[in-house]
Amino acid sequence: MVEPLEPHWTAYVQAVGTPFVALVAGGIASLIAYRQWKTAKEKVILDLFAKRLEVYNTVNDAVIDIILEGIRNSDSDPIKRLEEGFKASKFLFGSEIVLRLNSVRSAAKVLLRNERSEMQTEKKTDNPEIDEQNKRMLSELLDFYGDIDRIFAPYMLMDARLSRTIFKLSRRDMARIPDRLGDWLVKALIKQRS
Repeated sequence: MVEPLEPHWTAYVQAVGTPFVALVAGGIASLIAYRQWKTAKEKVILDLFAKRLEVYNTVNDAVIDIILEGIRNSDSDPIKRLEEGFKASKFLFGSEIVLRLNSVRSAAKVLLRNERSEMQTEKKTDNPEIDEQNKRMLSELLDFYGDIDRIFAPYMLMDARLSRTIFKLSRRDMARIPDRLGDWLVKALIKQRS
């Protein structure tokens, strides 16, 4: 009587090889998809930061122009730049910034109106009410200019950390990969045999 032969080791390799290759290919595809998702997420964060920084710079420059040169002496139109910053801020920032920019915009418009009325009379009249109003509006602009960094700071943080790739892993992490892969293979072989 002939005893049945145990399958040769190549039969085991052949039986495990195809599922192993499929799992490795699936793992690689999953890793690529995950990295693409992370890259897209990081790009959105950077794009949002760039748009917010643009609004910050526009508003900051406009307020500096108004404070240093006045509205009519400025080479560019600071009111128009404040309007642009205000409109964009509605979609990029929270309500506290939108409200503060609205008050700054209103103060700048009051200053512009007072300057225009002064220009129409062609002589500077000593109107204590207008002088007091101009002082209040300039004070509000100065307060805003002093607080602008603090106000915008929570929105200007890029708090998303860049994710680590296989090339950026530490030596400790790299040392764990074979252990984890080996554990997974042993478990898979035991599961297949039972």
